[in-house]
Amino acid sequence: MHDPIPSLVPSVIRAAALLAACLSFGPSRAAAQEQKQEKPQVAVGKCREIPGALIERDKAGAPWKLLKSDDAVLSEALLIALPEAQIVSNNGAVQLIMMADISRRGPLPVLESAVRIHENPKVDLDITLSRGIVVFKNLKDQGAGKVTVRFRGQTWNITLKDPGALVGMEIYGRYCAGCRKFLDKSGEKTRADVMPSFTVFLLVREGHATIHTRKQELAMDEPPGPALLQWDSDDNEAEVTRLEKAPPSLRPTTQEEINKYKTICDSIKHMLEKPVDSVPQEFRDSPDDTERRVAAVLAGALDQVPQMIDALSDTQHADVRDTAVRVLRNWIGRGPRQLERLYQGLTDHGKMTPNQAKTAIQLLFGFDDDQQEQPATYELLIGYLQHDSLPIRELARWHLVRLVPKGQKFDYDAGASEEKRKEATEKWKALIPEGKLPPSLKSGPVEKK
Repeated sequence: MHDPIPSLVPSVIRAAALLAACLSFGPSRAAAQEQKQEKPQVAVGKCREIPGALIERDKAGAPWKLLKSDDAVLSEALLIALPEAQIVSNNGAVQLIMMADISRRGPLPVLESAVRIHENPKVDLDITLSRGIVVFKNLKDQGAGKVTVRFRGQTWNITLKDPGALVGMEIYGRYCAGCRKFLDKSGEKTRADVMPSFTVFLLVREGHATIHTRKQELAMDEPPGPALLQWDSDDNEAEVTRLEKAPPSLRPTTQEEINKYKTICDSIKHMLEKPVDSVPQEFRDSPDDTERRVAAVLAGALDQVPQMIDALSDTQHADVRDTAVRVLRNWIGRGPRQLERLYQGLTDHGKMTPNQAKTAIQLLFGFDDDQQEQPATYELLIGYLQHDSLPIRELARWHLVRLVPKGQKFDYDAGASEEKRKEATEKWKALIPEGKLPPSLKSGPVEKK
C-alpha cells in the first residue's frame, strides 16, 4: 500500500527543500494532567521501511529503544528519525514519513525529525510535530485521509482528499540573528530573555488537501494551484502561495545525493548496534568522517548537552566542530529552555567564564543584514580567531567562511597550533583590512545557514 523508498525519497526530499510552555495549573488541572500522563500507552502505528534509524523513548528518563520494521509504535512516545523512517497508522489509512534534509536543499539545515503520535479515534493519524520534516500520504483506495498536527500551541486538521495525496510539512525554530540581549540573571538562575521564532512550511506535492487552522480553512492543490503554505509564530497567520509548476528546487535527485543518503543510512545502522545513548561519545573519534558527523547530530537529537559541547571543543577533528555548530544552532531554536541549558553546560561542563559563554551564544545566533554590512563585524570575527577559547575560535571561523567564502582557501583550523592559527589569521586580515568590508558584500549579505 505504500511506495518503495526509491520513488518516495526523490519527491519527498525535493518537497522538503521548499519546506526546507510553560503552563501553570491549579490543583485540579494538575491532577488531571498527572492522570493523563499515566494513561496506558497503546499501539498507534506500525513501522514500515526504516532506511536510517528510528528511535523511541516511551517516557522522560527512559532508555532509548531502536525500532525496526513491523515494530509497533506506542502512543505518546517520542520518536526521532535519522535521516528517514516510515510509519503507517493503525488503520492503514495514512503513511507518515519522517525525514531530515540531508542534501541541505531547504532554507535551514534540518538534521532530524521528531514527533509524538497520539491515540485519537476521530482521525486516521494524530501527531505532535516537535521538529523537522514530515510527509503524509493517503493510502486509502477511496476517500479522504484525516490527519491532526499539533505544534507550538497550534492544532491543524489536514484532509488528504484524494487517494495518493501527498503533503509535506516542516517546522523549525530560530533566534533572531544579531540578538544582543538574550540572558537574564534572576537570583542564582540564568534564564532566557528572548523567545525563538517558529516557521512552518506546508507543501501539497500531489493531489488536493484542505487545511483547517485555528483561524482559517484553506483549500490547497498540487501545482498548478495554491500549493505552498507558510506560517510563523510572529504573526500567527497562514499564507498560501500559488505555484504554477513545481519549483526548480524540486529537481531530480542526483547520484551524488543518492550515494550520500546511502552512506549516512549505512553509518547510522552500524553505529546503532551500540546502545543509543552511548553512540555520540563512542563515535566522536571514529576514523570514519561520516560517523563522526552523525555522532554530533545524534548528540543534539538526544539532548546530550555535554557531548555537543565536547564536539564543539574537539581539538582533532575540524569536521566535528563544524557539524557541532549547525547542531547547536538548530538545538537552541527549539525553545528558551535550550538556551538556559546550553549556558549552564558551557559554564559547568565547558569551563567557560560567563562572558565567554555569552559570546559563544551570541555567535550561535549569527549576524543580521545590518551587522553583515559593518566592518566592525569582520574585525570582531577575525579577532576571535585568536581567542583563548577553542569553541569561540571555531564559531568565528564558521561565520567567516560563510560570509566570505573566498577565505576558505586560508585553511584556518581553530584546533591548530597558535603559530598556524596566527599565519591564517594574517591572511584574513589582508583580505579584509581593518575598517573595510569584504569584496563579497558587493552582492549583499550572504550568511543564511
